[in-house]
Amino acid sequence: GTQLQVDITLPDRARIVAFTGEVVWCEQYETIGRTVRQQAVEAGVKLLLIDPKDRQAIMDHVILTLKAPRPA
Repeated sequence: GTQLQVDITLPDRARIVAFTGEVVWCEQYETIGRTVRQQAVEAGVKLLLIDPKDRQAIMDHVILTLKAPRPA
């Protein structure tokens, strides 16, 4: 439920995308590498106040990322 002011940079987009969002889920986990263990957090953020063009840019990025071939 925490509200955030978010500024992100998308690949192939010179301008920063800024929006107000609300955390809707959060999960803590641990990553284990060859030499280090780290705590990390993932969160889902609901877009509350965002320019429609910026919303579309985020959606386009997500769709292109999902369509990209995964490394073998």
